[in-house]
Amino acid sequence: MQVNGKVDKSSEHCLPNGPVHAGLPTFSSLTLHRLGSSDDNPAEITLYWSQSFPAPRLVDIYIPVPRIETYLREESVSHIPLDEAQVCRTLAREAWFYEQLSLELGYEETITPRCFGFFTVPLKDCLDVKGQPVSHIRPWENITINPPKPASDDTNESDEEEDRDWWLPDDPSGLDAFFKNDDGWKSGSPWNNWRASPLEPLICVLVLEKLGKSYSSSEEREGDEQDEHEEEELKYVVRASNDVMCPRHERAHRWRLIDFDIAAKQANISTFTSLTIHGLAFSDENSAEITLSRSQSFPAPRLVDIYIPVPRIESWAPLSLPKNGAHLELELTGSISEGRIGLAYSARVIHNTADSDLPDLCIKLVKPKYGRTLAREAWFYEQLALEPGYEGAITPRCFGFFTVPLKDCLDVKGKPVSHIKPWENDITIDPLEPDSDDADESDEEEEEEEEDRDWWLPDDPPGLDDFFKDDDGWKSGSHWNEWRPSASDPLICVLVLEKLGKPYSSPEEHEDEELDDIRDVVRDVSSTGILHRDLRCSNVVRASNDAICPRHQRAHRWRLIDFDIGAKSVITPEAPADASYAMNSQVEVVGTAYFLGWT
Repeated sequence: MQVNGKVDKSSEHCLPNGPVHAGLPTFSSLTLHRLGSSDDNPAEITLYWSQSFPAPRLVDIYIPVPRIETYLREESVSHIPLDEAQVCRTLAREAWFYEQLSLELGYEETITPRCFGFFTVPLKDCLDVKGQPVSHIRPWENITINPPKPASDDTNESDEEEDRDWWLPDDPSGLDAFFKNDDGWKSGSPWNNWRASPLEPLICVLVLEKLGKSYSSSEEREGDEQDEHEEEELKYVVRASNDVMCPRHERAHRWRLIDFDIAAKQANISTFTSLTIHGLAFSDENSAEITLSRSQSFPAPRLVDIYIPVPRIESWAPLSLPKNGAHLELELTGSISEGRIGLAYSARVIHNTADSDLPDLCIKLVKPKYGRTLAREAWFYEQLALEPGYEGAITPRCFGFFTVPLKDCLDVKGKPVSHIKPWENDITIDPLEPDSDDADESDEEEEEEEEDRDWWLPDDPPGLDDFFKDDDGWKSGSHWNEWRPSASDPLICVLVLEKLGKPYSSPEEHEDEELDDIRDVVRDVSSTGILHRDLRCSNVVRASNDAICPRHQRAHRWRLIDFDIGAKSVITPEAPADASYAMNSQVEVVGTAYFLGWT
């Protein structure tokens, strides 16, 4: 095979358009002409099939699964001993993705180009037509092989520290929360610890089907193919070269995805374990950077219509706090809105140690007495995150619930923080005196509690045992169940969310169409058993993306927010009345006078 794509006719297997369908793993070796040369002569370079580099499992919410044998292809055996091959990690990883796609019947060459193998050879093993060492590779700029001296030190740790752009997405430390290597496919690979050496370069080649022009450079664009994204992103979408039928859609796609050298990862509800916010708090003299820690959510009891006992529901539990998670640093940039329990602020990302893609963000900061309420709302976002594809398609994406006692916060000069900017009238912390009577203060707070019950959740009032069941003890076992707000020891509670658009307002045109879409979103939420219980247009906001709803197979234009007084029923055949109530009781509210805010 030549580097310009002409194929040696001696091969019994033919590439695209031939009588015998070649693919992975047809070829065990590869010879390239016009790729390399010595100082005097051209060279024919022969490379050998090499094993790929498996990726760790990317998780949203970690659940152990049985060993996945398909993560490694048994037939991918290198003709060079693996401990000597030193296969390039990045291209080896891309080769693994093509192998994984080839395991899905009919996907290779219908959504990606066909792949014919990953091949490598050390440059030091290559000779020209007269037996002289190859010293130049045409595509490499100014690369010259210099055999290492016996006394040379090939490892330069300081250079490695400065140059990390060869790292794969799962290489940085601190990402254990969402990259899992339970089966050891990555750590057991000889390429896990491979490092590039300028003294002993390795030639790595992936042989692929040649496709057409990239989408960004295509001159013919139909109405449904308008460029709504950055050109940089679209260069990885290229025109197909065949009309092979996609087995999933039962039609031929016009485009193919290429370049899988970096695994895509999205931040999720379990990514971050700590959060720093600028512009939120102050002492009497200085500003402060407040750092909050990830906190557990507060499960709701089961809402029942007709009570029927069901087996223990493990998924009802709050998510475990992630270990070794990432840190997120935000700066408040402006107020969005204020509601009954809190305030929403736009936020700019200053730093994100997960190095993951994030949408525009906002925070929801509750007023001091509503920490328990926000913990409950966080639980509803966790429950939605358990439903594949729902989070971000019918509700905003959520990136965690964080708290810190105000008394633990210091300004830039080490002075105690005394003011939280968004709180009305600036909440001031008054530390207890050493000889204060805690019992007297407790009595006073109990008296205030009797007068002020608006922080109660729907399932808190007595006498509702027929409607709210806590059989599994998820609510009663939570530390939030007995938590009470303290005027002298406030707790800062924050929910980090995807920033969305403006609330729904009755449009002059297409109102029926818009309301139908909102009803579909409500039905999606209801299918999980969650009842919003405050369906008003102010809690329906414009979507900021075109994420496809897995239930309706299309993108909704609206999202539901503010689940602070929500409830949840169990959707199971064992309790049909509860499922029916959850599915049907709230969609009828959409479009009513209550929904539109007229009452």
